Amino acid sequence: MASFFVDQNTFILINKKVCDSQLRDKAAVEIQATCNLEVAEVIRDFYEAMKLRFTDVLESKHSVAALDYLIYLAGVQQ
Repeated sequence: MASFFVDQNTFILINKKVCDSQLRDKAAVEIQATCNLEVAEVIRDFYEAMKLRFTDVLESKHSVAALDYLIYLAGVQQ
């Protein structure tokens, strides 16, 4: 047994606090992962919509390359 073991109730309480903390950390990671996935899906949907729009407006085989370049420039500006 660990040296901090006082009695059964104290041990259970300490163990519960450690487990609760680990569960909160795991839940936070899962929530952040879900949020990241949602943001990625929004970005992908926007990109797909813009590909169609650029193709229609530019009427060029290079329209997707132009869109990619503009997205690159937007990222560099930040």
